[in-house]
This record gives sequence, C-alpha cells and structure tokens, in this order.
Amino acid sequence: MRDVSSRPPSTPRLRRSAQGERCLLVLFLTACSTNALVCDELSESLQRCGFPAADLECDTVARGDLEALAERFAERDCAAYATGERSVDPRLCALAGWACPGSPLPKPHDAKPTGALVLVSGIDDSPIFDWNPAVLTALRDDGISAYHVSVLPWATTPERAADLWLSLKSLWLRTGGGRFNLVCYAVGGLDCRYLVSPNGLFADSPAEHAEVLAKVSSVTTVATPHRGTAVADAARAALMEGTVDEVLQALAGDGTSVKVPGDARLLRTLEGLSPAALERFNVRVIDAPGLPYFSWAGISHLVGRATAATEARVMQHCGGVYLRHPDTRDALHPALWATVPFSFESRGPEGVEVTSPSDGMVSVDSAKWGTLLACVPADHYDLVGEPGHTTRDPDTGFDAVELLKLAAGELARAGL
Repeated sequence: MRDVSSRPPSTPRLRRSAQGERCLLVLFLTACSTNALVCDELSESLQRCGFPAADLECDTVARGDLEALAERFAERDCAAYATGERSVDPRLCALAGWACPGSPLPKPHDAKPTGALVLVSGIDDSPIFDWNPAVLTALRDDGISAYHVSVLPWATTPERAADLWLSLKSLWLRTGGGRFNLVCYAVGGLDCRYLVSPNGLFADSPAEHAEVLAKVSSVTTVATPHRGTAVADAARAALMEGTVDEVLQALAGDGTSVKVPGDARLLRTLEGLSPAALERFNVRVIDAPGLPYFSWAGISHLVGRATAATEARVMQHCGGVYLRHPDTRDALHPALWATVPFSFESRGPEGVEVTSPSDGMVSVDSAKWGTLLACVPADHYDLVGEPGHTTRDPDTGFDAVELLKLAAGELARAGL
C-alpha cells in the first residue's frame, strides 16, 4: 500500500492556502485601518477639548480599549477623559504619553466657609467665558454651599454691577439669608469690586451700600484684569479693520459658540478693559474698608515651553508662590495663541507699563488684587474648567474644582 502522508500537496490545496493568507492579510489591514481611524477620532476629540494629542501611541492600548474610549467621547464629549476619582483615564495617559500627575495644589482646609460661594461669570455665559457647571456640582458634592450667577453680557461695569446686585438680592431671598463670598472670574472681578466699593454702584446711596456689605463677606477674583490687558487694545484695533464676528472668533477659537454683541457695544466693553481705562478705574473704585479681597493668577506657556529667564520672572511676579509640580508647565490652549502676544502688558499703580507672565489673556501683575494667594499652572480657560475640562490637566495635574476647594478652604480659614 502506498504511503500518501508524504505526498506533495495538490495544486488546489496551494490555491486554498494562498487565498486564506490573502484573507488574513485583508483582515489584518482592516483592523489596522480601524485602529488608525479610531485613533484619529480620539486625537481630534482631545485636541478639540484643549489637550495635546497630536501623536497618539495607538499600539500602547488594546483595540477594545480604543473603541471603548471613542464610544465614551461620542456619548460624553469632553467629559469622557475623566474617571470618578477626578483623574485622567489611565488608558488615555498611555495612549497620549501624558505624565498624568496628581494635583499640585495642597489639601484644602477641612472646614467649610460660613458664607456661601457665589461663582460670578465673566464677560458672558458662553462656555469659554464662564464657570464650567461641573465645577459648581463638584463643590456641592463636597458639602460646600455654592451658587452661580451670570452677569449681563457685554455691558459696562456699572451696568453689570447693577445686574449682579439684582441677582444677589434674589439669591439671598431664595436661600433664606446669610452672607456671600463672591468668587469672580475675569471681567466679573471688576463688577464685584464696583459693587462693594464705597465709590462704586452706590456711591450716592450709603444705605444701599451698607446693604451690599451686609450681604457680602469677601471678594475673590480669578484671572481678573485689574490693571487692564493689552489684549483689549489689540482687539479694538482689529475691530476697526474687521467685524465683531471675526474679533470674537479670534478670542474664542474654532468651534466655540459665543454671543455676538453689536460693534458699538463690543468696542465700549473693550475700551473699559484697556490698561489706561483700568488705571482711571482703580483711582476711583477704592476697596471697601474692612472687606477681605483675595486673588488667583494663572500661568501658561505656548506649547508648554519656557526658558530659565521666564521661570525666574514667574517666581518674581508670583511672590515665590507657584503651586505646581517641579518641571511641569501648562500648555496654552490654541484658542489663546492669538491673544498671548498682547497678554503680558498691564499698567502699574504709578502708571508705569509692567510686563509679567500671563495665562494667555491676563498677566499676573494685572490679576493681583488684595492678597494674591498663589499662581497656578493654568491658562485663562483652565481656571474655570473650560473648554469642557472636568478633571486634572494631564501635564500639570491642575484642576479647576480643586482650585475652588482650596479657595473655599482659605475663606474658611479666615472665618468667612
């Protein structure tokens, strides 16, 4: 009987084997293509949310994890990169090559403030000009009494302060009384100062001014241009040559929806934020005697890079209090690349021009008012958890929620 076990394979077997190999190759290439597409989608999502994700390392994460992450972004948008512990999803850290450190901020004081925190909006309630709603929710979840107030958008400081006061009186009635610790973002800080100043909103009505001080315990400002910003002058110049839409698009970046005021209204608002205008404002709008004022400033760098000279200037202007991990720097959100060249200039108390590090919109020296509690590694949007930031920054560990908890702790420590 012939031994067929060693017989050479037939031609049909060869054809079937080659066809099988081709199928495997097609499946392999399809899988690789799918992985690449998912990776591209994740990269676009992360960059839209303000995170550095140009070169994702797709081979560091299993395909199933990639698809799960992509599905989360489709469902939750910018909130998708967070885990329940306020840290970045470790799969994203591996995928993007991020360090993903813990928070650089110290643990806040255990006590809670006596007065409620009232988060006051910036120039309007668009996402990049106002507090992320998740910040308010997280404060309440931590047992901190906190509320939010949107102020009349794109209006003068007196108009906005009057609107702020109406909102505070309504809130006071709804909450059954008590006093408020105002935490005011950007332009909102000027409104808060104008409201409580004896020469501000109620300069001609001592009784109404006394009512304000009976309801307000303190004023904390975050990235407020107290001494103006040259960004306002640059935007005014751009407005002379373009349209409102073009100017706001440069300020807000692609894909961000903002309310568009009329040309005259925007021009008036920008004029009030110039260094010259704030120099006049500060002479007249003095602090309320006995009322505590605190401030926070952000520092960010184009593509996260800085020189030794820059680092020295940071420590000088922050008074040596810069809450960050060693050798970490915040990377400026691309939407602020247009404003950062003008953001370093402000005007000192004697009218002298001052140049200092900035958050991409407001310089440190301009953000200082009352007691500067610290500088933090964050750009102008990071400070309020925008756009869509709901957890720690993957490069620095900064988190707007933890900043507000620290601010609340400092108020509690002061008995406020």
